[in-house]
Amino acid sequence: MTVSTGGRKMCSSLAERAGHGDPQAMQRLLRTAVWDADGARDGIRDWLIKQLGHSQAVLVTDEPGALKKAVCSVGVQRQYTCIAGRVVNGQVHAGGR
Repeated sequence: MTVSTGGRKMCSSLAERAGHGDPQAMQRLLRTAVWDADGARDGIRDWLIKQLGHSQAVLVTDEPGALKKAVCSVGVQRQYTCIAGRVVNGQVHAGGR
């Protein structure tokens, strides 16, 4: 289940969407949760292996970007972009579009 989509949320709306009667459990989770990067990586890897069907499969992702002719915009530099399929002036979007 997706707890949240879009922009910023308050604990009360997150708790309501998750089916909780009040925001206390969500507040406690957000305040005290310990992030286990290795565990998250391993869990995602295991899920992907099941989805792709082979332990040697490779999933390639690409960050969103845009072609830019000018060099005056922030973050524009010569780089490989999948949109062009070659090295051109491009701008990577940090948070998507």
